[in-house]
Amino acid sequence: MTEDPASRGSANRNLADQNSAATQPMEQSAASLDLTIQEGIDAFLRDQNSPHTALAYATPLKHFCTYLAEEESIHALTDPVSALTVDHAIEFVPWLRHDCFSDPDQPAKATLQLYLTALYRFYRALLKRGVSFDAAEIARLEETYRDARNIRGERRPKDPKLAAVQAIVRAARAMPPVQGDGERTHQRELSRLRDIAIVETLRSTGCRVGELVSMHRGDLDWLAHSALVKGKGTKYRKVYFDDAAWGALSTYLRAREDGGDGRALAHYPVFCGHGNRSGSTPSPLTTRHVSRTVRHLARVAGIAEVGVTPHYFRHVFATRALDRTENLALVQDMLGHASPATTRVYAKTDEEQRREGYARVWDRESD
Repeated sequence: MTEDPASRGSANRNLADQNSAATQPMEQSAASLDLTIQEGIDAFLRDQNSPHTALAYATPLKHFCTYLAEEESIHALTDPVSALTVDHAIEFVPWLRHDCFSDPDQPAKATLQLYLTALYRFYRALLKRGVSFDAAEIARLEETYRDARNIRGERRPKDPKLAAVQAIVRAARAMPPVQGDGERTHQRELSRLRDIAIVETLRSTGCRVGELVSMHRGDLDWLAHSALVKGKGTKYRKVYFDDAAWGALSTYLRAREDGGDGRALAHYPVFCGHGNRSGSTPSPLTTRHVSRTVRHLARVAGIAEVGVTPHYFRHVFATRALDRTENLALVQDMLGHASPATTRVYAKTDEEQRREGYARVWDRESD
């Protein structure tokens, strides 16, 4: 049977198309790094399924370029997309609130939501195009934007209860030790010890979940029982552990026996994955993993309907810290809030407290 030349030509063209498609991602990734920021934005807007979406995202990204030029001396028309960092996206939020609009009531909540969505999706698009962002940094961006969405127009969460946090900690500590030999058994026991350390750290320090997963062993101070965490806007602060939390953390880290792969101990993440897919090199947990862990322990504790999240621990910590210290500035520093207005959300007052406050201002007996 003689082969049809047309069929042979078609087959050759298909093979060429397949070869082209196979090399395209690599070529696109390399070419994407050479794009200017403006070219990256233009490509992102062209990729939107709807022209209405592209139009809606254009203004937030234009303002982002203005922020880069005014505050970071980065120019969208000339600087490459590789010059962008997660910190630029995070620092854009306070600039947007305080410097972008002349009206102090702007941006409205819906406008803020749109700006954050546009910029976050732009960064995700850059990631797909080959621009390298650390996974922990992307997790920090996600958490920062979640917090930013909840500040304006949101009241304090409905009465966060210390009892719920304590129930989850008890549930974690009540998990029986995993007995037996073998690597898989050892990994399961490490996961149990890690989960105890996670919930105790969230309870004791009030740190953000993004800060928790970004910790490295070199950030720990074994004498002061503290850790240096990287918060929003690349601002570092020290958080302290109580005895129960530090004991849980040190027990977990000792059981890991880190150091066998040649890396300096300081470079190991504090909280690692220990599942079948984790591999031999410890890798940091994701914020999503921590959220799943908290939800699982809430179900074990019988309080799934309460809706406890990692951030719930932070709310409880903030409320308790304000109640115990009565020092707004101190609690602001402990939480790593840039603005006291954010911390003020946790301070509840009533008419009787305000009346007593006025009376104490000019109480001569206290002078």
